[in-house]
Amino acid sequence: MVIVFTPILLLYALIMAPAWFHNHLLDGLADRILSHPLPPGSDFGDYERQGVVMPGGGHKDTCGYRVRFDLHTYRSAEEVLKHYQAAKIEPVEGNRPFEINVWTLSRSQPSPLEDGGRQRIIVEIQDNGHDGGGWDVRCW
Repeated sequence: MVIVFTPILLLYALIMAPAWFHNHLLDGLADRILSHPLPPGSDFGDYERQGVVMPGGGHKDTCGYRVRFDLHTYRSAEEVLKHYQAAKIEPVEGNRPFEINVWTLSRSQPSPLEDGGRQRIIVEIQDNGHDGGGWDVRCW
């Protein structure tokens, strides 16, 4: 029985190794981003952070990493954007600047007066264009 399943398990490990490697890089980036001090007057929101490996920069065989999370803050979206643009967070590799997007969902959130003057802001940080997509189909 072991002789039958060993080649199948080895093939599975060979196929999944690139995905596991990119998941490891994504987790490290997410840890560095989320451990960076929050803007003053901010707390993490109610939603769990999201991280994804994706095609990076529109070129074949490059990977990108995106981390998205929400904040409850007294700050404006522009102030939160400037806070993360000035952050010294180490990218996955190289010295490329992050692509940072910040937005609010004004229709779906209570008015600032109902929430003590705080608003929900979504922060999305992308680290794109890394070579080595290889056999990870998420990078194609």
